[in-house]
Amino acid sequence: MGYEGLYEVSDLGRVKSLEKFVVRSNGAHYTRKERIRKPYPDKDGYPKLCLSHRGKSTMRSVHSLVMEAFVGKCPDGMEICHNDSNPSNPSLSNLRYDTRSGNQADRVLNGTRHIGETHPCSKLSTDDVIVIKIMGLMGFFQKTIAKQFNINQVNVSAILTGKIWKHIQLIN
Repeated sequence: MGYEGLYEVSDLGRVKSLEKFVVRSNGAHYTRKERIRKPYPDKDGYPKLCLSHRGKSTMRSVHSLVMEAFVGKCPDGMEICHNDSNPSNPSLSNLRYDTRSGNQADRVLNGTRHIGETHPCSKLSTDDVIVIKIMGLMGFFQKTIAKQFNINQVNVSAILTGKIWKHIQLIN
């Protein structure tokens, strides 16, 4: 971790700064009591906090501190996975090292994967895609469908061939 003697981390994901004697540049000094640090969630919901050592500060995610302290450094080609796909749960029992595909499989299993209209970049709803697929089956030109839904023809083709929105199936 590089912060031995300054911080401790628990298997529940609590980070504590240890008591330390502080001397300021003006000669003033005091003892800073130990305390549990309060992490703040980043834009994706992962708790992070700032660790300081010799005047340098570094933002660290709590889940990486827990894994490094109890399991060791992340092996090449692996990443930290949350078993419940909940980024705000950094307890050791919820974490493991796995491949990117293993991490994505968790998101599918736990229902937290952004697909279809839940994806932040989606312009279409599930109903729109159903209509596009029906129009494709009825023989409408892809350019006509694209113009109606204000998307490009490449996206219409990808929907009709099942490259995207493959979770939406029409029953024949």
